Amino acid sequence: MFEEGFWYNTCHIRPISTLPSLIDKFHELASKHELKQNDFNWIISALGVNHCFTSGWITIFMKNFMKNKEKIDILNKVWEDLKEAEMELGGVPYWTGKLWEPQALKRVNPAFIDLMSRVKKTLDPQNIIHPKSAENVEIVRVQEHKSPRLKDTWTIRVL
Repeated sequence: MFEEGFWYNTCHIRPISTLPSLIDKFHELASKHELKQNDFNWIISALGVNHCFTSGWITIFMKNFMKNKEKIDILNKVWEDLKEAEMELGGVPYWTGKLWEPQALKRVNPAFIDLMSRVKKTLDPQNIIHPKSAENVEIVRVQEHKSPRLKDTWTIRVL
């Protein structure tokens, strides 16, 4: 499609009804970060995966990116803003791992992360398997919870 280009994708699943709001939000971000004025282009795509969900992605790219490295900060900022907006508007990333970690962890039930941390410590006490899997996550007890099902309330802090 172009030589020496660079692509940033945000692949996710979302309710079809939220797609117009996401497109509007992306255009707000494109204006805020002056993407066109900074020679960025984009493709907004979505494929219906059933009667009410779509697999969507927004690709931001720049031709001859290797010759325009000073614009990487603009691209990184809009990409982070876009990932946050996609989740705020009902999207669920199907890329996992470090790329979506800051956005996803804020939305995960802290009790689930606590459980997974305890399971990992039990099964891998020497932290050999994927040792950096939660290095930026800190689980902090906030207060006692009055629910009989949940003893404590937890919060997740992404460092």
